[in-house]
Amino acid sequence: MVAVEDQLWDGFARAVVRIGFAEGTRVLRPRNEPGAVDEFPFADAVHIVSACNPSGASADDASNAAASAALAELAAKLGVLTLSTIGSGSDGSIPEPGVLFEGISREDAVALGVRFGQSAIYEWRRDALEIIGALDPGSLLLGWRLTDLDGLEAVGDS
Repeated sequence: MVAVEDQLWDGFARAVVRIGFAEGTRVLRPRNEPGAVDEFPFADAVHIVSACNPSGASADDASNAAASAALAELAAKLGVLTLSTIGSGSDGSIPEPGVLFEGISREDAVALGVRFGQSAIYEWRRDALEIIGALDPGSLLLGWRLTDLDGLEAVGDS
């Protein structure tokens, strides 16, 4: 039997993140090969945080929408570049809105994850995509690629 935590982290490692760039939506896709990466579109590491489904438990739509609104409001107050994101299964299932932050530290990103009850956050950098525990301990190092939508809805289309 697989532990719930293992299933949760396996889901994190297979999830895709749609990112609303000014030029259009692109999809960040994990690779199981650390070091296998594409051209990085930022100067420094960025962090992706969601506020949905705290502690890995399914929350109702209204609770997720309220938590996402609170995260977006906080992001607007930080004075750093932010982009809207939607994390989901590779087929678009279980969509979770979030925020990509440029210009905050790993520690601040993890603190945001803790504040919004998240098991983990994503740190995306030139050489890796790292899933970092917020409420849960540990981390997972992956490669990544950035692709077109491939049938997924763009950020802001839902």
